[in-house]
Amino acid sequence: MIIDVEEIMFFSLKLMLAGLVLLPLAAFAQAIQQQPDPADAHAAVPAPGYTSAFNNYRPATEQAATPDKLWRAANDEVQKTAGHVGHTMGVESSDAEPAPKTDAHAGHGHDSHQSKGK
Repeated sequence: MIIDVEEIMFFSLKLMLAGLVLLPLAAFAQAIQQQPDPADAHAAVPAPGYTSAFNNYRPATEQAATPDKLWRAANDEVQKTAGHVGHTMGVESSDAEPAPKTDAHAGHGHDSHQSKGK
């Protein structure tokens, strides 16, 4: 079976046009609600409703520990891991070799003023 792309496109175009023609008819099919005359002081209107802001209020529950105790416990936990987010904070492992000491100013062109004072 051979599918003709032009036929499919033409069919989808007809379907869209039919939808555009029938869409306004659906709007007319809806029931029109009668609105009371705003100028009539004796017109029947629904009663105003009031919902308190505290309707769904739930009081706070008692915590097992106060915030300062929770904070202290979190700090103690970080201290037990010997670091913060994977940083060792000065604690070196015994497996690693210490980094060689190098001159921080080496290669910066500061040799001229260092030799003047000597």
